[in-house]
Amino acid sequence: MIHLTLNTGDLADYQGQTDAEALDLAAPLYPKGGPIPTREPYRVSVGHGNGLCSFSIERAGDPITVSILVWEAESAAEGWATLEEIYYKITDKVPQLTAATQAPEMPATVPWLGTILLPAMAVQRPEELRWIGTFERVFADAILNHERQS
Repeated sequence: MIHLTLNTGDLADYQGQTDAEALDLAAPLYPKGGPIPTREPYRVSVGHGNGLCSFSIERAGDPITVSILVWEAESAAEGWATLEEIYYKITDKVPQLTAATQAPEMPATVPWLGTILLPAMAVQRPEELRWIGTFERVFADAILNHERQS
């Protein structure tokens, strides 16, 4: 799975790196979302589409990140258009939220996970931000596992 953070341009390819214990903690949160085990007051909210889904990580009701996971090629353009719309609305209002040196581009293959950092991320501790990035990937893997079994 490709994971792209639009604000920074960071791109990583994660293949089979999620351990079973982490997947077991994240899996019950899909498809309805809810409080993240062992991480109160964090929670995940989930939206659904065909071949894709969106999710946001929130702390005490404040969204920190929003992500779109695409696993079907036919849904990639729709998912990317939605991500771009959100990204440009946010960065037009808060330009400090972008550190990317060029405009983000949609990954060429699925599955991919696109993430946007929201203004509330600025008040999170660095160790929490690292954990959030890891959780996004783990949760995306749990979603992919669920969808493969459906």
